[in-house]
Amino acid sequence: MPLAASDFRGRYGPWALVTGAAGGLGQAFARALGARGLNLVLSDLEAEPLEAVARAVEADHGVATRPLALDLTQPACAETAGALAAELELGLLVNNAGVSHIGRFADLPLDAHLQGLELHGRAAVTLTHILVQPMRRRGRGGVLFVSSGSAAVHSPWVAHYAATKAYQLALAEALYEELRHEGVDAMALVAGLTRTETLLRAGLDVGRAGVLLSEPRFVAERTLDALGSGPSFEPNLVDRLSTLVVGRWLPRRFALRLVRRSFERLFPRIAAQRDAGDP
Repeated sequence: MPLAASDFRGRYGPWALVTGAAGGLGQAFARALGARGLNLVLSDLEAEPLEAVARAVEADHGVATRPLALDLTQPACAETAGALAAELELGLLVNNAGVSHIGRFADLPLDAHLQGLELHGRAAVTLTHILVQPMRRRGRGGVLFVSSGSAAVHSPWVAHYAATKAYQLALAEALYEELRHEGVDAMALVAGLTRTETLLRAGLDVGRAGVLLSEPRFVAERTLDALGSGPSFEPNLVDRLSTLVVGRWLPRRFALRLVRRSFERLFPRIAAQRDAGDP
């Protein structure tokens, strides 16, 4: 049963930190949390779109916002998180900031892989470790990791992205069991295909995606409703069935081939990169 807005604010407020909040799922989470009455620290790289989101949330929901233009992969991330934790009662962390690069692992630049490793790994762990300490002392709060369906099926063509998201999924599920006895909810959002600018720029064929494609608002709302109910959550029923079949039931060799072909169908530019001799 989803919490009422006042109960949600009492459990996860009065402030939340959302990373990668300037667009896509991060913006959807910011708007959904504002509607639930939480004040927001919103983080992203670019100040202008971030401030536009902050102004819109304030105008629509009457909450306070603090836009924070910050590169989470830099050492200053820890210092900034510590200062925020000392100043504000941050009851919810949404580890949403991320990067995705689609293509053959060996063809993508090493810097792109390392950027994903820093952002999905080091930055998320840094923020979680610092902000969860006062949550434990208060006996309430929540930490949400925005993982991916690729974490469960280990998707070719996004091999390193899938690996870093699998790390987040494993961390979130283990923390769920560690922290729930102290009143803190940890959960991984296992997001499927979501209509974001990042995916559209990557060349997603929206028509072929069909029922696999979810809207950011739907994903954010369903996920916040489910927070505290378990270690991980897939908002799209089709994604849940796909993960069950491909991730658990099918033999791994067959499952990996099926996922590869699905990516090639959904992203036509990937199909163009296939080796002529690939089966």
